[in-house]
Amino acid sequence: MFRPFDTNGKGVLSSDEFSAMLSKLQLSCSKRYLDALLKKFDRNGHGVVEFEELISFLTGSAYK
Repeated sequence: MFRPFDTNGKGVLSSDEFSAMLSKLQLSCSKRYLDALLKKFDRNGHGVVEFEELISFLTGSAYK
């Protein structure tokens, strides 16, 4: 699910890529809520969602 939305192949999801992923899951939201959700997933504060951050958020543990 992660790789198809990582359109530039950097291994992270930008705000636009994250929004596209949510839309595909039929979870579209306003920019305000998208920014809040991105911050929730972005645990290290780099402004993007890394694969490990996504897995950690969804499962409660880091991907190893």
